[in-house]
Amino acid sequence: MSSESRSLIPTRYELTIGVFCSAGQAVVFHSTANKESKTESRLPKPMADALASFSNTYQESDNPFVVMSRSVTGTIGRWFDETETAKVTKWVKEMDPTFTQESFLKELREYIVPELVDAYVNGDQPTLKQWCSEAVSPLLSSLSSLCADSLLRS
Repeated sequence: MSSESRSLIPTRYELTIGVFCSAGQAVVFHSTANKESKTESRLPKPMADALASFSNTYQESDNPFVVMSRSVTGTIGRWFDETETAKVTKWVKEMDPTFTQESFLKELREYIVPELVDAYVNGDQPTLKQWCSEAVSPLLSSLSSLCADSLLRS
């Protein structure tokens, strides 16, 4: 890749900085972002404090037996932990109760992916801008034009 064509493609760092700098007033914290839970503990205050103290001591202990115990319990906990896909699906279902993963994948297969691939291959900038974010759209445009230039030269 020549240095001239490399300068057209932003680096990962440049994209990250560009996204955060261009967000401006669009980045807003949710009203509950920093609120603490106000649910009362079912345990009496002295027992809850003792349990919190024990938990803190357990987490900060350097005892080899406790370190091994934390490792084992962490591994077992990860076996039963919710996957990222499940977390995202749950989050999307909270916003749209009619959402199903099967219908989403079907729409991706039959409509979205073919349209994006066609737009990328044909260099259709308006379609790419419609489907992609502001950070990704120029990147795809420059890559598409670089591919088209290299095909014309060969």
